[in-house]
Amino acid sequence: RNKIGDAGVIAITKALTAPNCKLTELYLWYNNIGYVGAIALAKTLENPNCKLTELVLWGNNIGDTGAMALAYALKNPNCKLTKLDLWRNKIGDVGAVALSKALKHENCKLTSLNLRYNKIGDIGAIAIAKALKNKNNKVTSLDLWNNKIGAEGAKAIAKALKYKNCKLTSLYLCYNKIGNTGAIAIAEALKHENCKLTKLILYDNKIGDVGAELLKEATRDKNIELSL
Repeated sequence: RNKIGDAGVIAITKALTAPNCKLTELYLWYNNIGYVGAIALAKTLENPNCKLTELVLWGNNIGDTGAMALAYALKNPNCKLTKLDLWRNKIGDVGAVALSKALKHENCKLTSLNLRYNKIGDIGAIAIAKALKNKNNKVTSLDLWNNKIGAEGAKAIAKALKYKNCKLTSLYLCYNKIGNTGAIAIAEALKHENCKLTKLILYDNKIGDVGAELLKEATRDKNIELSL
């Protein structure tokens, strides 16, 4: 943890676009970075000299504006990111919708998206679920831990799991409010031939006995790691 802030990020981005820079992973945890810094990073990702494939921005404050800027960059053919981690960044449905549009773009290369500890509700979850069904989507790991997702968002994600284009193998939805209704929908999806999940984390979701039993039944004969 440091306090480099937006000014520090802007300085770093200048180095990332230097022809001789070979950095592929950048971790900037808890650094007081706001949307200005996120915009600078987004512009850098669009530069052909930038070689970043992994960007981790845990515990900053980029918000929806910063998420939208990064989403725009993901659609650029020069962007090489395969992993984007935006844990605890005050991102809501607006930012989630922007990111979902990026996932549907042919130039987007993301395979791992972490949106843990944000403010994403059913609107954002539904948008992301639609993206998972798109032929251009490449995401195999999706982390929506501790957001504001309810049954409707869970049902949308469950529906996506049944699509051939959905490539998810790991799904983290704990600390939301999907309840029995969401759990039942996911349990049904797990039985579908197109579902590729091998890891499913759902604890602290107000799931009752019915939902829990159906999930256990659905994973019993499959190689799926289930946490309730």
